[in-house]
Amino acid sequence: MDLICEKYRKRMAEADARCPQAREYCKFRSACLIHFLDRERRRKCAREAEAAGQRRENTEAGTGPAADGRQERKS
Repeated sequence: MDLICEKYRKRMAEADARCPQAREYCKFRSACLIHFLDRERRRKCAREAEAAGQRRENTEAGTGPAADGRQERKS
């Protein structure tokens, strides 16, 4: 599905949809599907990066879920 930026009249594919000037004022933003999809994509990436960072920290610190549900620690 192609999306159209109302402000700049640019057509873009849904998978590649990015707000061309996300920091500028846009009177269409509150109803902009491109802005919404871009924001959701960024949030998803941030959550995944945070989760990956927490898994990495747990691995490096030697903590993680034990078989009985308690945290294990390396001494």
